[in-house]
Amino acid sequence: FEVGENFEFSTFNATEEMPTGLCDTFYTQHKMDGVEAADHEQFVQDHVEEDAQSSSMDQTLWEVVQSVELDKCSKRVEFQVLSADIRCTAGAQCANLFSQSSHGVFRIRGDQRGVRIEKAQVH
Repeated sequence: FEVGENFEFSTFNATEEMPTGLCDTFYTQHKMDGVEAADHEQFVQDHVEEDAQSSSMDQTLWEVVQSVELDKCSKRVEFQVLSADIRCTAGAQCANLFSQSSHGVFRIRGDQRGVRIEKAQVH
């Protein structure tokens, strides 16, 4: 996560160690404002009972999207988990049971002095 005084939108790559191996990760981030920021503020009001950090933290809102293509990870950890409902033998017919990509959306408040994740959705 990168922030600056006149910073509105950015994209960047990073190589990160994940449970599936060493993966190239692509990020986009943008400053939230207008209806998007108002919707998030309503979410916070509906779900946060007390906020001890709010008065000492910059109130700028950011949305950061993380994308990973798991097939392109190096040093991959291979695993296969099957629920009791799924019947297949290891191999081609099981290949499409699990997503080969990961997509995360994070709502972050703060600036270069400190940030906090207020909402996260990972698919």
